[in-house]
Amino acid sequence: MNPSELENLNPKHLVYLAQKMIDAGFSGKNPYDEYDTLSADLLEAVKYFGIKNISRLDMEFLASFIDLNDEVLSQLFDSETQNKQELYRQLEIPKPEKYTYDVMATGHGYVTETYKHTELTYNPEWIPIMVDALRYNSDEFEYYDGELTDTLVEEFEVTGLEIDDIFRVMTQTSLKESILKRLVVENTESMIDSLDFQTLIELKKIIDKKLHSL
Repeated sequence: MNPSELENLNPKHLVYLAQKMIDAGFSGKNPYDEYDTLSADLLEAVKYFGIKNISRLDMEFLASFIDLNDEVLSQLFDSETQNKQELYRQLEIPKPEKYTYDVMATGHGYVTETYKHTELTYNPEWIPIMVDALRYNSDEFEYYDGELTDTLVEEFEVTGLEIDDIFRVMTQTSLKESILKRLVVENTESMIDSLDFQTLIELKKIIDKKLHSL
């Protein structure tokens, strides 16, 4: 699936759509609570820009845009706010990232599992008899001690889904950035040990100034 087509709109159009989405009842949490209503209203709004369809990523993009620019949007929505052009320049455009996740389905059905066992025997015809005898009369045989080679599920009715293990897919660029950041932190930690008090104070001022500008 491609990124949201809304990314290509100019900031003023995005602010307009954000206002429409909020007016339609967007709670500010996620776009799925009132998905049908919100998507229908948003579809009507984007037709003005020549967009004919709305995807879930379009909904997510606009919801992320609203969340990311909450304070700036509040000022832009205020009719008394001056110098709105500067505020438009401050708007941040969200970018999607690829993630993997596991979906665990639970339910009812008939499951057939095949386990491969290896045993010494003097007569292979006795193996079925041996399994029955040991299964019911001793603890020498457990079917799951073998190697699971096949699983057949029939008439499975899903009663619930659980999402787990959500991880961002690392691209080559993001992987390099992650490694670089880790190296910077590690090298900085080792360097700080050799700095005197006054230098540390100056370094702290630089870091505080940078953090304040973010």
